[in-house]
Amino acid sequence: MSNLKFQQDLEPNKQEQEESRLSLFGSKELNESTNPNKEDNKTKAIQSTFNSQREKDQKSKTITEKRKKTKSTSHKKKKTKKSKSRTSLFSNSGLHLEDVPLDLTNEIIQLDDFDEGFEEYKNEEEIKNLLEDKTKIRSYMNKLNETLKKEKYSTVSEYFNMCDEYLELNTDLAECDGILESLESLMQSFSTTLSTLSGEIINLKNDSELMSIKLNNRRSVVSELSDFLTHAEISDMLINHLFNDPIDENYIEYIQELDRKLDWSLRSDGDPKALEQFNPIVKKVCKHVLKRITNFFIDTFSNFGNKVNEILIGKITKLFKYVTLIQFVRKHDPKQLLQISYSYRINVAKCCYEMFQSQFKLMQKCLYGYGSKAPLIGYDELSFSIAQKKLSNKNKQKKKTKSNSNKKQNINNTSTFPNSSTNLLTVKERIAILSKIPQKKLINFKEAVKNKQMFSMEIIFSQLILLLTRLTQSEALFSTDFFQDLNLAKEILATSISSLENFITSLSKNSFDVIGIFLMIKINNKYSEILQTEIAGIIKGLFNRINMTLWPQFTRILEINAQSLFLEFDNTLLMSDFNFSNNLSNEKKLQLIKKNKKKQQKKKKKKSQNNNTAQLRPTFSTRKYSELISSILILNNDLNENNVLFSLSLLRTEMETYLSKYASQLIDTKSQTLFLINNYDLILSVLSKNEIISAETQRFELLLEEQHEIYIEEVLKQYFNDLITFVGKTDAFLFESKLEKSEREKRKKTINRKQIGKILKNFSKNWRDSINSIYQEIIRDFNNYTNGAKALKRALSQMLRYYTRLTEIIKLIEQNSNNFSNLIVNLSTIMKEVKDICKTFID
Repeated sequence: MSNLKFQQDLEPNKQEQEESRLSLFGSKELNESTNPNKEDNKTKAIQSTFNSQREKDQKSKTITEKRKKTKSTSHKKKKTKKSKSRTSLFSNSGLHLEDVPLDLTNEIIQLDDFDEGFEEYKNEEEIKNLLEDKTKIRSYMNKLNETLKKEKYSTVSEYFNMCDEYLELNTDLAECDGILESLESLMQSFSTTLSTLSGEIINLKNDSELMSIKLNNRRSVVSELSDFLTHAEISDMLINHLFNDPIDENYIEYIQELDRKLDWSLRSDGDPKALEQFNPIVKKVCKHVLKRITNFFIDTFSNFGNKVNEILIGKITKLFKYVTLIQFVRKHDPKQLLQISYSYRINVAKCCYEMFQSQFKLMQKCLYGYGSKAPLIGYDELSFSIAQKKLSNKNKQKKKTKSNSNKKQNINNTSTFPNSSTNLLTVKERIAILSKIPQKKLINFKEAVKNKQMFSMEIIFSQLILLLTRLTQSEALFSTDFFQDLNLAKEILATSISSLENFITSLSKNSFDVIGIFLMIKINNKYSEILQTEIAGIIKGLFNRINMTLWPQFTRILEINAQSLFLEFDNTLLMSDFNFSNNLSNEKKLQLIKKNKKKQQKKKKKKSQNNNTAQLRPTFSTRKYSELISSILILNNDLNENNVLFSLSLLRTEMETYLSKYASQLIDTKSQTLFLINNYDLILSVLSKNEIISAETQRFELLLEEQHEIYIEEVLKQYFNDLITFVGKTDAFLFESKLEKSEREKRKKTINRKQIGKILKNFSKNWRDSINSIYQEIIRDFNNYTNGAKALKRALSQMLRYYTRLTEIIKLIEQNSNNFSNLIVNLSTIMKEVKDICKTFID
């Protein structure tokens, strides 16, 4: 058990192992000290090292005792390591136990912790086997002692092999001690040098702080003095530049330098004696410069032309670079600025006014159909050709006395309108301008006059509004940025806006293009919606005034269109002699009709002699009327103005009156009905082509249906008059309201049977020829295939109804209907013939 305890204490610390080895080594050396083969000097050195080592061992014992107390808790974690260390002591050594004496009473062996160690290792298999067989313990201990001896001998041999190296290491350590002593002395001298240097650095720091304070003070003084010296002096070179150099972009730099000197003189709080000579000179220079700048702007404004590009573009590019000069004038002499702005307002307002006037003249020359009465629905170019010739002969004498300019103007006013006036009444091509608003390009009307280009009324109007809006934008931008006064733009454009309103008023009064007027209203509304707020403030109320001008002109022209219908009855009445500004009364209309009553009677005779299909065709006024109302309804689709619908209803009433009067000049009712059918059908076809459904459509459909019924009755009367007359009278005679049966029976007996027989004979004899004649007549009368087919079917169906009604009457009055059976035509035969005729018409 004592051997086991000794083995456990060998591992806790490597230092303790070394101590045990040294103690063993020391005992061996004592035993071998008598060996004569060893050298004396070497043994002495070894003995001295052993003595020193023993002293260290005694010190280490105290240390190990303290460590054992702290390491008692960590024995469990070190089981594996301890076991390995124990085996390594015996297995790795090359010594034999018999070579080293074993002293079990050595004081290194500690048995205090044996119980603890035994409890830890008693469960191991080797310990259990030993405890079971106690006789083996002694032999095990012997083996263990032998192993320990071998380990000790191997350790001593290793120590002897390393002894020379230990001696060399000792000498090296002694040399290192000398070197370290020299370094220590060197460092002490260096520390004294550093202490002296730190004191010098502190002194330098204090000196630098004082120098920086002095430098800042000097710089502040220099800055104040330099500012004073630079601003309190105006050089002769600067005065020469300000007085003599032309005003351009380089001149602005001199103005800025002068402005800085003036600002400094006003802000300076220094000694006034230093500024007594400077301030008067600067003020005189400033006064002279202000006058020169004022004269420059006045001369520049007076040289403005009346070209559009100079007003819209050139002014901004030329003058906006001088905004610094205006700021200088505003800052130092506001009175001079008022003089400059007044000059600008007068000259630019005049320039804009002249520009608008020149544009008005060019636009009038390019206006399509300006002053022409051809758009009026009652104006027929063919009807008034004779009157125009007479008028031209009268004008030839007047033209001799007029100037060449007046000749050109008359030519432009009379010859711009084409032969077909319906071009101005159709809106399909003209309405495209609404999708192009706002327009992006201004038309060069000077080039347009040279190239003889013509433009409609709404294009001219849109160009005027576009020119005005761009000019307003330019003036608003320039006035706010250059003069900082938006009211200046209002004052400049006041005369131009009034001239524009007058031109639009005269344009609408002298024009009879109602579609153009309506398009102008819509263009005006669109521009008023898209304009910016600042522009709307400048031309505030303009668009409302234009609307108030154009709407009355629109209703006036519609009234003139209605009045123009009655002028067609007097072809000798010249349109130029008619006062369109005043409404004609009904009395005046009657006077015009009575005045030419004899001429109308002559016309009726000629028409009776030459009655042909040309007289039954729609009039030119009807075509123009249908195009006019369809265009107005298309434009009014999104506005839905009630005054427009009311004006159209009045115009429709006049058109109905006109057509009825025109039809009354025809010789018979059938021709009158055909004339009305063709005219009403033309109106409805134009409306349906434009996909318009309105009160106009419903009214003319009703009128067309009425005329169709009248026409069918007139056609049937030509061939079946006796049948129609008899059926009509008999129905009224027999089936009168509130008629008693007895009275009806009496009346049946009074009906003429012979007359019925004649009617049946004539019908059975002529019904085929009559149907074919009706077919040929309808083909001749109707140009419209749809109307012809509709009229043929309705006429033949009505004939069948009359004949069917006749057979019913015969059955009613005759008890024995066999009396007329041989005369009655079978209805199936008639229906078959009718179907064949309708089929041939369709084919």
